[in-house]
Amino acid sequence: MWYCDYHYDANEPSAQGIKAFIPHLKTPHTVRTNGYDPEQWPLLNLERKKNSFITLSGAFEYPFQVQLKGIDLILEVAPHLPECTFTIAGVPSHIQLNIQSDNIIVLPPIPHHELAVLFNTYEYYMQLSMAEGFPNALCEAMLCGCTPVVSDVFSLREITGNEIKTLSTRNKEKLIELINTLLNETKRDTFRQRTLISERFPISNRKKQFEKLLSSL
Repeated sequence: MWYCDYHYDANEPSAQGIKAFIPHLKTPHTVRTNGYDPEQWPLLNLERKKNSFITLSGAFEYPFQVQLKGIDLILEVAPHLPECTFTIAGVPSHIQLNIQSDNIIVLPPIPHHELAVLFNTYEYYMQLSMAEGFPNALCEAMLCGCTPVVSDVFSLREITGNEIKTLSTRNKEKLIELINTLLNETKRDTFRQRTLISERFPISNRKKQFEKLLSSL
């Protein structure tokens, strides 16, 4: 959120973040990552639907939200990937998405305490945002064993690690190619997805970071 080079959407500025938009800002800042308690996001022994993708969003009252979160891209590629299912969770009943294929599943807003079970029934979690800080839902889904499918913006590569391929540019054909590559790979170890988050972003580290920052004031 402070600063990043941006190449995902050619229509947007190549420099993003607070420093890019307020270059003369002198206010001291400290970058801190989010932290997670793995016990709240268990890896359950549930059957995962084959070739299943899920994304979670809110704020659908804003017209730009569907594009901002990359949901429009999901709707575009779904007809070209009939062997897959794409679930969009968090959609209020009064919102109508532009659905052109029967492999799109729309779910209403899900209570927080039900998300862990839901994530454990999917193979992939999609975060195709045009801009994103440090998304909790992505990290929580990875703790639940989902393989991430993400756009190459802001913190997403840091979260998913270099071993995960990212969508480098906002492009339907490139997304189809990325998904087909994933489907042809050996299925990733769900425990590996979990440890990518649990080992690098534990809630205990976040607590220590804030304690250190507060003690220095």
